[in-house]
This record gives sequence, C-alpha cells and structure tokens, in this order.
Amino acid sequence: MRARIIVQPFGGACASRQSQPGAQRPARRAFGRGLSLCLLILLLGAGASAVRGETGKDWVQACANTSMTLRLGHTCIAYGGKLWVFGGVDMSHYQSNPQYLGDAWSSNSDGTSWNQVQSFAFAPRAWHTSLVFQNKMWVIGGNFESQSGSNTQDACWSTDGIAWHQATDDIGFWLLPSSRCVEFKSQIWAVNTGYDGTSPNPTYNEVWTSTDGAQWTRIAATCPFTPRIGFSFGVFNGRLWVMGGTVSAGFVPGGNPPQTFNDVWSTTDGLDWRQETTAAAFSPRYSANLQVGGGKMWLLGGSDYSLPNLLANNEIWSSSDGKAWTEVNAAYAGGAIGPENCAILNDKLWVIGDKTGSSPSPAMQAWYTTVDPAATVNAAAHWSLY
Repeated sequence: MRARIIVQPFGGACASRQSQPGAQRPARRAFGRGLSLCLLILLLGAGASAVRGETGKDWVQACANTSMTLRLGHTCIAYGGKLWVFGGVDMSHYQSNPQYLGDAWSSNSDGTSWNQVQSFAFAPRAWHTSLVFQNKMWVIGGNFESQSGSNTQDACWSTDGIAWHQATDDIGFWLLPSSRCVEFKSQIWAVNTGYDGTSPNPTYNEVWTSTDGAQWTRIAATCPFTPRIGFSFGVFNGRLWVMGGTVSAGFVPGGNPPQTFNDVWSTTDGLDWRQETTAAAFSPRYSANLQVGGGKMWLLGGSDYSLPNLLANNEIWSSSDGKAWTEVNAAYAGGAIGPENCAILNDKLWVIGDKTGSSPSPAMQAWYTTVDPAATVNAAAHWSLY
C-alpha cells in the first residue's frame, strides 16, 4: 500500500497554540514560522507525489456511469478543457443489427460529469478518426453500415460540439477505418492503408496531408513497412510514429491467425522512414491505443487473435525513445481500452469505455491515471482500428 502524507493546514490545532507571554523573541518566532513553512512545502510536495501514483499502473474511476449509450468504435479527444466522445455503434445491437451513432458528448474538467451536447452532430458512424486541428474538433471517415460495410469519406468540424460543418463530403481517397489522422507541422496527416483489389490483405501504404481538412495531397505513394491495418499512429518528439498492426482483419476464430506485428517506425516528413526496432518488447498486436504524455509514448491494450472473442488485452507499455519499451501494467482493470477511446486532459490519461471483461458492463465509465505535468509533451496522438 502506498504511503499517504496528511498535512495539518494552517489554522489547525498546531497553528492555534499560543506561547506564554515573553516566552519567545520576535526573531525566534519569525524563524520558527519560516522553518514551519519550509517543512510544510516539503511535506506537501511529498504528499502530492504519494497521491499522484504511478502512470499507467495506478488508476482512478472518475465516473461510474457517464449516461452514454453502451458503445464501441467511438472516439475521444480533449478540447476546451473538456473530454469529448463522438459516435460509435450501439453495443446492444452490434452483432445482430448494428445501430450507428452520430452524437457528441462532453465532460466537465475532471471527467466526473457528462452531458449529451448534440444527439445528431454528424452522419452516424463508428471506427472513424477524431482530432483537434486549427482550434477545431474534427471527425473524419468511418463505417456507417456494418463492421465491414460502407465507409464515409467526409470531414466535419465544430468549435462547440453543437454546430457541425462539413469541410468536404469526399476527402479524395478511400480512408479505411484502419487509417488514422493526426495533427503534425500545422497539417492533418494520414498514413492510409489500401487494397489493389487482387488480395484480401492490404497491398499499399500512402501518406496524405491537408492544411484545411478539405483539400488533400498525397506526399508518399509507398511506405517501407509491410502494408497493414490496425496499426497505432501518433506524434512524439517531432516525429510521426507507426507501430504494430496486422495484415488482415478477416480472421475467423479457429482458423490460421494472420500475421501481426510489433515493429516500430518513425519519420519527420512522411517520406524517409526509420525503423526504430524490428521487434519491440511488447508482443505483436493490432488495435492498440497510442497516447503521448509525461515525456513518453504510452501503448494501451491491443489484440493478437489469441484472446477469447478477439478481446483487447490489459497491458500498458511505455517508451521514451520508441526503441526500448517497458511494461508498466500487465493487468489493467479499468474501463475497456479501445483504439480511439483515450485522451490526455489536465495531466491525466483517460479511458472512456465499458468495463473490461467478456461482456458489457451496465454503463460507460471514465477512468484516469496521472501523468507527470513537468514532462508532458504537447503533441497529438491518435490510433488505428479496424
């Protein structure tokens, strides 16, 4: 159990004691007050450290019921001092008759209270991508019919979550649900995985950018790594990062599992890529959630086809350079980790999802772990999913 230091505040029993008349000289009293203040500051610092906990290992449930419809395939971002959740698919109808959601939810600053800002913000969708760009919230792409059905290629934005505007109804390329967007060097970036129609597996990797969300430019037709879906994608230390993924999402339990990766790549321009490691310390996985905070990258969850019903694992890994990775938590037990349902707000790493397990919990929950504010990197990170 972690130690917790409780400091008696000013005006408490100790502060209310009075000396006998003439027992102390003014200089000694001043020295005593100064010493007490120094001790108090040291104790407060130690207490804050003790309460903060270890990032990724110690988690707090901020809200046991956000009042949202149970969902998956939703996205979460931090914007305007709040957490925001967009869209997804209703879990109660997921297997039989998927019902997609187009709503927008926001929290208060500490994630304890949630409200629906807009019931129909944009066309219903799941497995889309969301980010903050040019002081706007963006929702791009996603599925709108079934898990493997039709995709939408529009780009929508809002500054308040209520009024939404369509920057374009077609970004000009087929952005698969496995391809994510991030803000980097004042542009939106996407590493887009695609198919040439001759194989059930992805056959090419492209890099696209946009300065306004409406007009897009392909800056690279081919990346050096194996084409894949379900890779994690983010920004850290002035570089774009791609890691993990799988060659196919068309896996049937009981069959031969497709190839899955644990390599790590990075670039500064989308053209010249550097392989940071061929095999990271974490096992091969896809659909893991990548976040940046406290001077580190954090890789949460993911699946490797070995778990029942293709559930995500409960692992959390961190790295300060993309080469060496450390397992911080092997048994995270908070809300379910999804590829798009995490964000960093107010020096906390948040997960917004149902309770981890083989069946849904009765409510969508909000969980957080603290990150070191002194080391937090001001960078966006988003994730990939099929």
